[in-house]
Order: sequence, then C-alpha cells, then structure tokens
Amino acid sequence: MKLIGRAAQMRKIENLFSEKSLGLTVIHGRKGMGVSSLLLQMSASHNSTTVLFCGLPVRDAYMARRESAVLRSALAGVPETDFRSQEEVLRYLLERSRTSPILLLFDDFHQVLRFSPDFCQVLNRLLSQYRASAHMQILLGGESAYMPQRLLNMADCLIFLTPLSRDDACAFYPDLPDEDQDTLYRLLGSVPDVLARINPMQSAVENIQHLLIDRHAPLQDFVPSYIAQHFRLQSPAVYSILDAMSRGANSYKEILDGIEDVTSQNLAVILKRMCALGLINRTEGKKEAGKRQEITYTFHDPLIRFYFRFLLPHLGALKTLPASEFMRTFVLTENHYDGDPSLPDFARP
Repeated sequence: MKLIGRAAQMRKIENLFSEKSLGLTVIHGRKGMGVSSLLLQMSASHNSTTVLFCGLPVRDAYMARRESAVLRSALAGVPETDFRSQEEVLRYLLERSRTSPILLLFDDFHQVLRFSPDFCQVLNRLLSQYRASAHMQILLGGESAYMPQRLLNMADCLIFLTPLSRDDACAFYPDLPDEDQDTLYRLLGSVPDVLARINPMQSAVENIQHLLIDRHAPLQDFVPSYIAQHFRLQSPAVYSILDAMSRGANSYKEILDGIEDVTSQNLAVILKRMCALGLINRTEGKKEAGKRQEITYTFHDPLIRFYFRFLLPHLGALKTLPASEFMRTFVLTENHYDGDPSLPDFARP
C-alpha cells in the first residue's frame, strides 16, 4: 500500500527518536487504516538501527525463537543461542541501546497480546528499569479494537490513524478528472486500504462497478465484515444505528426514535464505541444558557454512508441483475440526497 497522507505522523515519530531517551508509542486505528504501511515505511527509511517484528501470533517461547532469528538478520553480534522469552529479547535490546540507538517496531501487536497476555506487564517493568539509561523508541502498531486500555495508558505517545482528507485521498488517483476524483471520494471514502484498490486507469464508474457492484466485488463485504469483526453480538444494533443515520438522523433522540431494537443505555455505549473506532464523529454544539447542549453524530467515512444509503437497500438487485444492467438502472446526477452535497444521488432514468 502506498503511504500517503501520513507525513505528520512520520515527523512525530522522528522527533520522538531524536530525543535520545526510552519511549513507547502506540499507533492504532481501525482495520485498513495503514498502520502496517506506516511501520514498514519507518523501518525502510530510518537511518538508525531498526528492528521490525511482524505479528508473530504464536506461543511465547516459539515467538522468542523467531524474534531471535529476526535480530540476527537485523543486527551484528547477536548471540547464536536463541532467547527463551520475549522478556530476554527486550532486555537484550534495551541493554544494547545504551550505547547504540535502536528503533523497535511491532506490527500487528494485538496478535502478540492474544498469545502473550502478560506482555504488557513485562514491558511496563522493563520500561521502568531502563527509563534513565536506554535510547530506544518502541513502536507498537495494531487495530484499535484489540488494543487494551492498560497499554494505551502506558504509552508516552498515542497516534490514532483516521481516514485521510479529501486531498490525500485523491493523491491515490491524481491523473483522473476532478469530477471522477470527487465521485470516488464521495462513494469510496478515504480509508487507505480501500483507496489502494482503485485502478487509476479506469473511470470512477468503472471503479465503482468493479469494486462494489460486480458479483464478486472485493469491497461488497468490506463494511459488514468490519462491523461483524469489531462489534460481534452488537452488529444488528450497529446496523440499525447506521441505517437511521443514513436516512438523516443525526441527534441522539433522532437515532433512538429511528430504531426499535436498542435501549437508550445501550445506544449510548454503542455510539461511544463507534466514535472510538472512527466509524462516526461526535460533535458538541455551543453551550447556551437554559438550553441543553446539542450533540450530533455524522459519518466519518463516506463509504460507510454510501453502503447504508445505497448499497444495502439494493443488495437483492445486486445478486440478481448483471452488473452492467444494474449500473444502467442507476445514474449519477448532480442532485443530492436531502441537500447533502457530499452524497451523490442515484436516480432511476
């Protein structure tokens, strides 16, 4: 995946490393947001000694043996005898960083925690022990849904990756006409993993058909699989909330009135979770005397909105009509739903 729109995060990490101290940075975001690409770019571009561990979702002892092999390929003078635990691996690197700076990166760190649940305790203990003497920046990257709060509390720096801006999103397809760029952004959104699938040699309509409309379109299950993965038993309630929002509900009361299977208490919990994962935005209005503060909820990613506003209601047609016929049935126009300029209208000819 091309690393676009993350220059600020790269600079922030570089500045942390230049402080000549021991630090822990957690980089997280929802799936497809480019955490792995950011870590790989840091590993490839950094001038100092860099060690990159990827996932390693296995038992601690076996994980340590794999990490030993990675160390021997990245650093000179690493003992031939395998380390017996991750604590030994980390202690070795911390000792070594006393004389030579090290950038240590863990990709898919949430996988490590699945198989080594005590890793955070080990890391916290070693950070305390070597805080004054080591020069190592530790970067842990993973999906927000699986990063425990105790780890986030330990971090010296938190970097939360959100969908890209419109300008950064359009950098994935810079040679397309402005109209096609606008259409792709309004429909496919700004998640790097989605943008990387766009073919810049095809028009916006051709990309939409290939990625969303064809019978085996790669993005047709992108939204439901994400919701199922991160909300599990609450998935039906999340669907109801997003469906209500796609039809114009944007206040707490409007959302609650638009659904039947969620209580007020559950709605508050789910909305907070959805905001934390970057699915929706929560905006607080200006406080006025004698009035309740107005809070509104809006879609963070255009693809989520487009899925619930257009794709979900027509899944039956998607499964029965040939893609070309389906695309002829709905025509892009300059009109917009409910006056929303960011959501194109699909109107029957």
